[in-house]
Amino acid sequence: MNKRCLALVGTTLLAFIIHGARGQGMGYRVGVVPSLEKVFKDTQFQEPLSAEMNLSLAQGEYESAQIVIVARQDLVDVRILFTELRAVDGDAVIEADNLSYRVVGYVISRPYSKPNDPWRPYPEPLIMRESFDVSSGENQPILITVHAPRGTPPGVYRGEIVVDPGNALSSTVRVTVRVWDFPLPDRCPLWVVPWADYGSAVRYLGFGIDDHDKFLKFMRYDARLLARHNIRSMFIHPNLWKIEKVGDSCVVDFDYFDQVISVCQEEGIDRFCLFLAWDMFEEGWFPCSEESLLRKVAGHLREKGWLEQFLLYLKDEPDFSDPETLRKHKEYARIVKDAGFIYRGNALTWRAKGGLREVVGLQNVYIFADYLTFDRNVTSFADERRSSGDHIWWYTCGYPGVDPTMIAEPEIKVALIPLISWKFNRDGYLFYAYNLWRNREGDPWEQKGVSLPWVVFPDPEKNLDHPLVPTMTLVSLRDGLDTYSYLWILDRLVKEKEAEGDVTSAEEGRSVIDQCLDRLVKFVGFNSALGGFYLPQGETLPTPGDLYQIRELLARTIIKLKAELGVEESRGPSPDSFCLLQNFPNPFNTATRIDFYVPANGKVSLRVYDIRGREVRTLVDRFLSRGKHFSIWNGRDGLGRRVASGLYICRLTAKDFKETKKMLLLR
Repeated sequence: MNKRCLALVGTTLLAFIIHGARGQGMGYRVGVVPSLEKVFKDTQFQEPLSAEMNLSLAQGEYESAQIVIVARQDLVDVRILFTELRAVDGDAVIEADNLSYRVVGYVISRPYSKPNDPWRPYPEPLIMRESFDVSSGENQPILITVHAPRGTPPGVYRGEIVVDPGNALSSTVRVTVRVWDFPLPDRCPLWVVPWADYGSAVRYLGFGIDDHDKFLKFMRYDARLLARHNIRSMFIHPNLWKIEKVGDSCVVDFDYFDQVISVCQEEGIDRFCLFLAWDMFEEGWFPCSEESLLRKVAGHLREKGWLEQFLLYLKDEPDFSDPETLRKHKEYARIVKDAGFIYRGNALTWRAKGGLREVVGLQNVYIFADYLTFDRNVTSFADERRSSGDHIWWYTCGYPGVDPTMIAEPEIKVALIPLISWKFNRDGYLFYAYNLWRNREGDPWEQKGVSLPWVVFPDPEKNLDHPLVPTMTLVSLRDGLDTYSYLWILDRLVKEKEAEGDVTSAEEGRSVIDQCLDRLVKFVGFNSALGGFYLPQGETLPTPGDLYQIRELLARTIIKLKAELGVEESRGPSPDSFCLLQNFPNPFNTATRIDFYVPANGKVSLRVYDIRGREVRTLVDRFLSRGKHFSIWNGRDGLGRRVASGLYICRLTAKDFKETKKMLLLR
């Protein structure tokens, strides 16, 4: 029997193979390290590596760890094989196709804060390979990812991962996975936008945006990649429209744009940042006036039911200290608001501080540069605007250093970005940059001296079946977003306990949240010379172990409060019947999402009523296709006015069907 076939026959055989593989003269060894730890080709491990992988994850979550192959001889044609994961108690199974791997690659970089350090290979890209080679004397990390599909029964599961070289005996890693008895929300409540340049991206891959079939395939893959990393937003550029001026009218063909948006939505993307800045009109991008085009775009998005999914990006980093720039910005923001766009905002640096109050009421999303997080004047302004219902975001540029890249920094820093967002009450986060390969002539894989990094690489073989290569940075950000979701779930349960008058349990949950932030987010300031946020003297960054321990504490507290509240998680409605899901977040402060299922094409209405039965807002009233749909209510009535705190009723109506859910708005 072929050795590759033998590898998955049974535990007894594997135990025999392992015993032999670890004997004298073995040409390699394997071990497990956290996904947030950098493993260099020449890393010397001071202690024996564990051959056991232990992961904990919620239903619907992806979680990763690294298997490191330490080669003492040349290894060729190495393959990674998986068994299914079987529940210790019961018959439940996590199928083997929910386990995957990528080979960790290397790029040349060095820490921003250490400009005198030599350039060296840093582990970053995650390459898809059926098999690979490892040179003698080198380490080769492999990122293993386990997915617990929604509806996976909670409990402990066990299985094995086989490392199978073509010229040496196989070795194995035992895997233990704990699935918690709660699901992650469908999307992380933190609105995260990756700043992307799709034009330069696809040009590198050998085609243009006008090549519809290839571009749609590229965007589908990118949307799937982002959604898998808990990022449900994408950056969209108006070059997907065909615009003509006919007389005094603006005629826009949205067909291609609609196809792109629909493809992204099918893969799980439900929010978009539309870059339509006022200086683009000055530069002659469009044949129509601002007012004509913006009304046309807003009207189309409203007709499609997409308007509440779009943030219109007004201008990148405007200088409000210049009176003319401030005047143009105010004029444009007013036109955008009058056109009907719900979310209106842009990135703001220190040059915008003097004119912030001039744009109040015109834009309602303020995306502050990271260093402004600690500016007292900006903090005061942000708190004031948040209490008025506006949205406060932040952004980073090449976090946590701007030259050469974030690649050379500890992965834990990237995982802490969402927790910084939570601590400083940021509703969204924009990271720059996602794929600006045009910033480097020649090979995008060579990041030596690059001033603005990217967190996906182009596939070296330009294969459109998998055109993008994800990175350790993206995985680290996903880990941070998952932790943010745990915090959000616990915070929601705490609010429910407070509403019940259970002060003791509410204080317990709040204490765990505070402990999480105190242990993981010790940052007190920003200093570009130190490569971003920095620590108090004598403090050190939290370790990956700290993050995992906090996640477990959050998970156990969530389960405890859920049991006290009698919360039962839905295993998922059937798409063959109407179903209105509970909104989330609930309670909510500024906006909440309402999901519902439609079993067949037909007219559907979704309306919000106050407790007295008076209609507040019509969210949906049109024909919908079969499947899952959603709408977002921003706490405003049909005239755009903010409604008061209180209990509201959401009602889904279609033919003979009617279902309601209660929603609690807390200002």
